[in-house]
Amino acid sequence: GNAGTGATLSLPASLNLGEPSNTFGGGGGGGGGGTGTPNTSGDGGAGGGGDGGLPQVSATPEPGTANTGGGGGGGGAVYDTSAPEGSQSYAANGSPGGSGVVVIRAATGQGLSASGGTHYSSGGYDYWVFTSNGSFVVS
Repeated sequence: GNAGTGATLSLPASLNLGEPSNTFGGGGGGGGGGTGTPNTSGDGGAGGGGDGGLPQVSATPEPGTANTGGGGGGGGAVYDTSAPEGSQSYAANGSPGGSGVVVIRAATGQGLSASGGTHYSSGGYDYWVFTSNGSFVVS
């Protein structure tokens, strides 16, 4: 089946985060259908979820989108006629989820002095965005 939709946050478009439109943490797509349903797989959820892998195909499911925290797609069903009897059907591996993002927001003009991440100002707020490891230091 298809994945759920992630959470939508009201962030300025200039931050260029999330897909679509500031949506984060979408679920990964379901795995491909069984061996009797070729060329079908679950869609990834809005917010960076990867699509599921197709059944009977060696195509890898899509990983979650970077900086969204979206889940990776599930693996499709595989039927291997060369495998021993009883072990011919199995599920292929899924793909990894996307890396996360941390956004810290504070009202501009509150006397907050801080460093770390990438700093933006928009709409009366200051934003500090982290898409990798880092430290947020208030001074």
